[in-house]
Amino acid sequence: EVWCLHPADCGCAAVWPWQGVLGANPPHPSGTCDPPCPPTSCLQFGEHFEFDCKSCVCLEGGSGISCLPKTCSQEPPRCTEEGTYPLTEVNPADTCCNITSCKCNTSLCPATPSKCPLGFEVKSEITPGKCCPTYACVPKGVCVHQNAEYQPGSPVYSSKCQDCVCTNRRNSSTELNVISCTHVLCDNSCSPGFELVEAPGECCGKCEQTHCIIKRPGKEPIILKPGDIKHDPKNNCTFFSCVKIHNQLISSVSNITCPDFDPSICLPGSITLMPNGCCKKCIPRNETRIFCSAIPVTREISFAGCTNKVTMNYCSGSCGTFALYSAEAQALDHRCSCCKEERTSQREVVLHCPQGGSRSHTYTHIESCRCQDTVCELPPAPRRVPGRSRRSSPGGLRPGGA
Repeated sequence: EVWCLHPADCGCAAVWPWQGVLGANPPHPSGTCDPPCPPTSCLQFGEHFEFDCKSCVCLEGGSGISCLPKTCSQEPPRCTEEGTYPLTEVNPADTCCNITSCKCNTSLCPATPSKCPLGFEVKSEITPGKCCPTYACVPKGVCVHQNAEYQPGSPVYSSKCQDCVCTNRRNSSTELNVISCTHVLCDNSCSPGFELVEAPGECCGKCEQTHCIIKRPGKEPIILKPGDIKHDPKNNCTFFSCVKIHNQLISSVSNITCPDFDPSICLPGSITLMPNGCCKKCIPRNETRIFCSAIPVTREISFAGCTNKVTMNYCSGSCGTFALYSAEAQALDHRCSCCKEERTSQREVVLHCPQGGSRSHTYTHIESCRCQDTVCELPPAPRRVPGRSRRSSPGGLRPGGA
């Protein structure tokens, strides 16, 4: 049970209120004395003291005490460091006053940097005495080219003329790994029938076929330009051709089909080759001079690898050719004529191709033949052998000798 002294009794006889004291004032409903009695056994009038977190003074003349709330002098600190906030609590050195200090709350720290440049990554570090970690962009040990990262040892595309790779060496200024490149070596040699041409967008040129290449087992290949026709060097009855169709070179091999020939019916020494250099002709033994005319023959026509057999005419037969002494000219008069085409026409034939298709082809057909004058070729003059003496007369005597 707590009893409080009358304020007028604070002059000398005041004791601790919790020890139970006699006095006229009943206890305060809250169980405390108001005003409280000082903690000392006796105070002098006008003496100041602190009690119950109040600043009090013992009034003169025994009129009691006067108390005011205690004034705390601390100025609240300013929490400017990132992640800190002010926290107010009881000052353990002075329980009547609160003390405010800056506390750390990492949830208040700034967010991690959103991103670093290519080739770098975020690294955090906590410094003793600091609330928030510090962040820095540190190298990842990679190469960077055209907004892409490459690990050491990885190939790096730079250009078609360079082979590049990411190395482990680091550039001291950029802190990125170094990209090492070597120039691409081009092979500028081409096979026969091919030529080196520029390739747009490529570092090296490419070999492009410009000639037809006709391979022959055990023999040198024949190389032809588009539009060329060439006979087999050892066989005039076979010829090769090269054409260009839709930017593609096509070679073909054709054989001349000769009319039937029986040398047993020929006059000796009359066998000759036709103008194509392949087929033979002669003057038959029983010939009564066949006059110049168109003679049918079946031949194979070939173009761009497609072929077909066609019946066509050729001109053959004798024409008026003679040599006669002219008294007026006092020399030999030569008259020569040959059997040549008189009328021709263009005809179409369907050629069959190896792939199963067909194509139209136009050729010249001889309609009729006749003898036409031509220049006579003079036989070569006999060559005189130097140093040969005249023949001796019988008996070993010169003419007119004795």
